[in-house]
Amino acid sequence: MYSIDTIGRRLHLEANELKSTRSPLLTVRQVAQWLNVSPSWIRDHATGRRRPALPVIRLGKAIRFDEQQVSGWLEEISATVKAQ
Repeated sequence: MYSIDTIGRRLHLEANELKSTRSPLLTVRQVAQWLNVSPSWIRDHATGRRRPALPVIRLGKAIRFDEQQVSGWLEEISATVKAQ
């Protein structure tokens, strides 16, 4: 059997493992600062009003971005520009 102390320690370790393996979602403002563009530019490209479409995660009305997806999107855009 596990003691209450052991279970609590194990849950604490599992919570820390989850924190370290997941990357936080970025807001419109954070992505705008990262790309050095305006928040409205980010919203236009995230909602599909302008091209190229930015990969987005929708949480109700909130728009969030996965850092790895945005990095991949930037690499694709860079490769397209270099190929032209």
